[in-house]
Amino acid sequence: MEYWEVTLDRAQKTLAVWLALVASLKIGASGATALETLIDGFEPLVQARTAAQNAVDEAFRDVQASLLIMKILGTKVPKIIDGHLAENERLMKGGGVCRMR
Repeated sequence: MEYWEVTLDRAQKTLAVWLALVASLKIGASGATALETLIDGFEPLVQARTAAQNAVDEAFRDVQASLLIMKILGTKVPKIIDGHLAENERLMKGGGVCRMR
């Protein structure tokens, strides 16, 4: 059972007791109809929150993956350049691309 389902279950049980024992009870201006409306809107709100959290989590994972790729490329690209330009003495005169920074 999800953490929010406990709250939903409790609200549904409360509504049943409320309707059976004190159907005319009002808290402020709210009666049983207001509670039913809140219960009906509960699950869609939770689903929207879960979808939003999933989108945030996915964006975070995408950023982490991009940072890892940049980290790997930051070490590999200079070595690749050195390997391709090794025969060009004029370009490599300064000690290679890896050491030219």
